[in-house]
Amino acid sequence: MKKENSVLAVKIGYITVSTLTVLLGIFLIIRPEISLNVICRILGTVMTACGAVKLAGYFSKDLYRLAFEHDLIFGTLLCIIGIAALVRPVKIISAMHIVAGIIILEEGIFKMRTAVEAKRFGLNKWHIITLLAVLTITAGILLLLNPFEAAQTMTVILGAAMIADGILNLCVAVYAIKVTKNQFIEAEYHIEERNDEQ
Repeated sequence: MKKENSVLAVKIGYITVSTLTVLLGIFLIIRPEISLNVICRILGTVMTACGAVKLAGYFSKDLYRLAFEHDLIFGTLLCIIGIAALVRPVKIISAMHIVAGIIILEEGIFKMRTAVEAKRFGLNKWHIITLLAVLTITAGILLLLNPFEAAQTMTVILGAAMIADGILNLCVAVYAIKVTKNQFIEAEYHIEERNDEQ
């Protein structure tokens, strides 16, 4: 029961942070003229919160081990970059689209593997995770390449990337983080089965 409660708390946190990411993405699309300093602080807040949730998820021992499989390193990295963006926004602004692009690209790539593992577990929504991961990867590449000189255009792309990433994480939270007792028993069976195959 204690394990189930800890995973439930992390799942709720994951959903909350993902929803916040989507809302902030919408805000950036609606208000692309917002100052880079404010955008940097927004990103810093989101990254720190996401990193904390990912770290909590990694140590929650979610038995499917899909959503948080790579989140020890990734969560730590997000927390460090997020805090740096909040403490020293001026130093981060010049490379903001590169930092955001790398993070969103990595998120998409990691979630592609999550989709593959979800398919192996027999989760029937794996194709939705795959599609959203591809969209997230595309948005990350656009941010890295920075093909548009206009700052407002890049802000809109950043907003779209945050929306894609947030929806991707929402889907992973809903479909890949299992909480109930029966799901824990089922997860143990699938993990043992996967280990036997390896």
